Amino acid sequence: MGIRGVDQLNAKVSNLKKVLLNTVPKRLGNDALRHYLMSFRNQGFTDERLVLWPKTKAPRTIGGRAVQGRILKGRGLLMNSLRITRADWNGIQLAAGGPQVPYAKIHNEGGTIETTANVRAHTRRDHAARLRTGKVVRRGGAVKSHSRRMLTYMPKRQYMGRSAVLVNTMRETIVKTVVQTLVK
Repeated sequence: MGIRGVDQLNAKVSNLKKVLLNTVPKRLGNDALRHYLMSFRNQGFTDERLVLWPKTKAPRTIGGRAVQGRILKGRGLLMNSLRITRADWNGIQLAAGGPQVPYAKIHNEGGTIETTANVRAHTRRDHAARLRTGKVVRRGGAVKSHSRRMLTYMPKRQYMGRSAVLVNTMRETIVKTVVQTLVK
């Protein structure tokens, strides 16, 4: 027959072991995912403090009208591509992007995109131009097929990475979970 206090202690220790191996990594992964999703709401990344993303040069337009909206959140594909890929005792891993969102890395890290665009042969549309003398119709012309070198600079708009605030949140989650497990 075992000692009553030792049996209860062994039960709590085995329960704590289960919680540390299974529950804590999942909660930490959810904390990280929530923190990174808040970057899209805050329009910036929080490490020790919030660093706002650079504004876009031109506002987005819908139907020819300028629309105020959130940066990096046109249709929400990038934000919705954030996911937990692994959450276990060995580590927590989150990922962004995929086949529908190949631009995830360049937005997070910034950089230069250097490509060539192939333009097919086409005919420009006719359009009317107003001058002081009256209405003048300008005729469109034929455009031969050609390729154009494009060089685009993307500023860094970090939404994932190391964060002091996230580390503190994870520490609080671990302590809170351990205390809850030992108190029950």
